[in-house]
Amino acid sequence: MALKPTDLKHCTPNDLSIADQMEKEIDETMKRAFTNAGGTFQIKEGATQGAIREVQHRYQHAGWTVEYHSDQREGSWLTFKLPAPCGRPEDGY
Repeated sequence: MALKPTDLKHCTPNDLSIADQMEKEIDETMKRAFTNAGGTFQIKEGATQGAIREVQHRYQHAGWTVEYHSDQREGSWLTFKLPAPCGRPEDGY
């Protein structure tokens, strides 16, 4: 029988602890620097993939569109975008 995603343990206690800290930092960054269209959050070294996935899930569940980006020069970051109002992507939100 094929495994379901729920059959696997995705986050360790360490992942959840890192995700909690990232969430606090993201919330502060949002209050300070995000615009009505969203913004970006630079991921600090030491963040685990499990923590990053957990953070993406939390903010997607809260209504954000969240994308993970990574490259050798710039490091890793998350881009947060607000969903289009009334489902109109042509408005650019």
